[in-house]
Amino acid sequence: MGHPGGGPLEGYVSGGEKASWDALFFFRHGNRFEASHQRCPRTSRMLDSLDLCRIEGQSPEICFSVLQPGSRIEPHFGVTNARVVVHLPLRVPRGCYLELTSVGRHHWVEGEPMVFDDTFEHSALNPTDRVRGILLMDAWHPGLSMAEKGVFSALIQAITSIEQDRFLSRESASG
Repeated sequence: MGHPGGGPLEGYVSGGEKASWDALFFFRHGNRFEASHQRCPRTSRMLDSLDLCRIEGQSPEICFSVLQPGSRIEPHFGVTNARVVVHLPLRVPRGCYLELTSVGRHHWVEGEPMVFDDTFEHSALNPTDRVRGILLMDAWHPGLSMAEKGVFSALIQAITSIEQDRFLSRESASG
């Protein structure tokens, strides 16, 4: 599998010696990964039929998320509740769960989607001796109107552009 643009984040996954998280990305930071779509054509057709949360350079984020036995994805959180995260459990050994800090645990059930606001701190655990696999994807928050989605997309794109300009200015000043 692997992560386009880099490997797993340091300190993001913990557990035993073989602890790891990996992903096969269909979209990452809004970029489409054609090789994944070709490798999984039925999934690709399904994704192409959806009204995806599209923000240039940011979204969608869609992947098969694989958590190895004995691995934990450390607590983390997303940056906006304008979108929600959808988990479709595909291969989930009994005992695997998502924990929303201060809220509680949700034990995935194969074939039963779960939708949550990832601005709440959350972590994931696979305490079993088998691999856990889910389809993970961004979706627009269902309470947003089309106009709100457009305004939010434009705002995020403007912020991204400002951040890129600042980065390029610092790079040219130091080089």
